[in-house]
Formats: sequence, structure tokens, C-alpha cells
Amino acid sequence: MLVNGLGIPSASGAEVPDHPESMLHPVWKGFGWVSDESAYIMQAEYEQQQSLLQRREAAKQARAAAVDAIKVTISTGKTFDGYEDAQARMTRAVIGLQAAGIPAIPWTLADNTIELVTLAELTEAMILAGTQQSQLWALDQYMN
Repeated sequence: MLVNGLGIPSASGAEVPDHPESMLHPVWKGFGWVSDESAYIMQAEYEQQQSLLQRREAAKQARAAAVDAIKVTISTGKTFDGYEDAQARMTRAVIGLQAAGIPAIPWTLADNTIELVTLAELTEAMILAGTQQSQLWALDQYMN
């Protein structure tokens, strides 16, 4: 006994006739073919979820690009890179300068010039970069 001629035995052992071509999402119910609207709904929900996942992934990529492009200008006019690794370096430097009581350190700015920056300048840049990243972080602003 075959299901739909595919070589799969039916549950009851009876031969299952081919389903009507015009039927949307046919399901064999043991007595005949019926249209399974729940299968259609499940497929639509699956496609909707896949679309949402794709949009979410695109939003994450857009957010990552925006964070990578962060540059901040502090009150003294110096411009710092503000992407995540730069923020981590600034944080380590601020902690180290505070712990050692060192007032300033040579720093490579966003335009690749090296300048002596004070603890206060580095702290301001770190705070501005973190604040800007925080404003960029909500994914809904990137979702279409």
C-alpha cells in the first residue's frame, strides 16, 4: 500500500489516492483529502518570521556600521575615534591614568595625529562615544 504513489505505506495500510491538484495544502484524513488551512497559516507565519529575522540581521549590520563610524569631538576641539574598541582603549587609559596619578598621555586622534591628551579630555571623549553608541543601539531605528 502506498501513500500518494510515493512508496510510503499509509497508517491504515489502505492505498491513498492522489490528492486533487486544485486543493491548497491537502492533508489525507484517512477518509479523503481535505484542505489544511492551518498548514497555509503556518507557512505564512513562518515566512513572516523569516522576513523579520532577515530584517533584524540587516538592522544589526547597519547598527554595527554606524557604531564603527563613531567619531566624537570634545570641548577642546580634538576628535577621537569612538567605535567599540576605541572606547575600550579609552576606558583602560582613563582607569590607568587615574590609578597612577598621571595627568596626560600621548594619544592617536581620529585623523591619525598624535597629541598629548589629558585625563579630563580622554574621559570626555569616552563618555561622548559611549553616549553616542547608546543612542545608536536600539534596533528598531534600523528596521524597515
